[in-house]
Amino acid sequence: MEDQGRAIMEGKPLEYPEIVQDTVEVEFPEITDFVRNMKLKSGIFGFQKEDVYEKMQQLNKMYQSRAQQMRDQNRGQLKQMKKQQQEEIENLKARLAAERAEEQQKLAKEREKQEAERAKLQEQLEKERAELKEQAEKERQALQEKFDMEQK
Repeated sequence: MEDQGRAIMEGKPLEYPEIVQDTVEVEFPEITDFVRNMKLKSGIFGFQKEDVYEKMQQLNKMYQSRAQQMRDQNRGQLKQMKKQQQEEIENLKARLAAERAEEQQKLAKEREKQEAERAKLQEQLEKERAELKEQAEKERQALQEKFDMEQK
């Protein structure tokens, strides 16, 4: 507490604790220059109230314009980020659509292969069936002839 009292007496600025850790100090040169070069008119009982009020109004306007510039800058950055994200989303959608089309083509080719193989197997099955029927018919005829011979 004594250090602060001594700092006030010597005209040194007080040290303020950091509210937010690891923040970057931002300088506003126009505001710093204004405060540094500010000359307040003094009267018999100290500074003139109107002059102090006018200087505070000017300082407030400077802070307000700086705040508006920062808001505008942040809005611009936000719009740019949204635009970039939208482009990334569109690129991802296009890439996914291309991959999906490629996968569908692969599936269609695989289906065609399977259909061709199935048709080939079906044809082979029909051929074997026909051969078996023919063989069974021959065996039946042979047995019929044998039976007929035995009957005579």
